[in-house]
Amino acid sequence: MAISTISRTTNPTSWLGVTRAEMESQLVIGADFEGSRTDSIIEAATQWVQARSEQSIIATSQSQTFTMTLDAWPSNAKKAIYLANGPLSSISSFTYLDSAGDSTTLVANTDYKLNNSTGNKIAFVTSIDSWPNIYTSDYRDKITIVYVTGYTAVPAWAKEAIKAYGTYLYEAKDAYLTIAESLVSYNRIYFDWKLNE
Repeated sequence: MAISTISRTTNPTSWLGVTRAEMESQLVIGADFEGSRTDSIIEAATQWVQARSEQSIIATSQSQTFTMTLDAWPSNAKKAIYLANGPLSSISSFTYLDSAGDSTTLVANTDYKLNNSTGNKIAFVTSIDSWPNIYTSDYRDKITIVYVTGYTAVPAWAKEAIKAYGTYLYEAKDAYLTIAESLVSYNRIYFDWKLNE
């Protein structure tokens, strides 16, 4: 399986993973002392934590939609397609180019099943029987999955990582970067072992 692309097709309306008051308390600065700068720090820190943890940490009210395209069906032991940037809220569409080159929609619980057994953090799709034949030309992006991700609320560990990384950006002290990296590393999703069981 070769992933052609994973692209965010809708962004949250706000990238603020913590409130201005929470960040100001962390930075020990007065309320609205550096309001727009504080918001920029929060936004940068939220995006850093999201990218490093490979999770959509913004709440589902601020859900993000991703489009994944693949060149071929998976060849790992479980024949599974990992859906990056969880936790998964829903799959909007799942299509492929059939052997004639026509776009065909796969149906949940008929053609594929969703494995969300790890509390939505790791989601992957497997076929019910076997994956159908796909278009055999050199055409890329033969398989397309559109899905929505996001937590119901920003997790506590992510808020702490955002505040630690925000403090690092504000004060440029390496100790805060170490704290942020530790929080993200501990909560990062490692999925390779799951697919090869």
